[in-house]
Amino acid sequence: MAQPQPAAAPGQPHPDIYAEPAVGSVAKVEWPELVGADVDAAVAAIERERPDLLLVRPTAHDSIVSMDYAVRRVRVFFDPATRRVVRPPHVG
Repeated sequence: MAQPQPAAAPGQPHPDIYAEPAVGSVAKVEWPELVGADVDAAVAAIERERPDLLLVRPTAHDSIVSMDYAVRRVRVFFDPATRRVVRPPHVG
């Protein structure tokens, strides 16, 4: 029986967001083909391709973000005026 995943404290990232992927993992880590795509469609595509990711977050391209590297997070930077992806989304 699978163990339940620990919950994140309010306002904190999920405890496993920084956990390293399995050794030898060949999972996709960047999506340059999504530049110019609708942000919601891009998020859905990434979540379909990488269901193991804990956080796929649409983020306005001019937002202030932390500089930490999380192997189970993807930020999808988009232009709020057009809702189009402006940078290749990637793990981190």
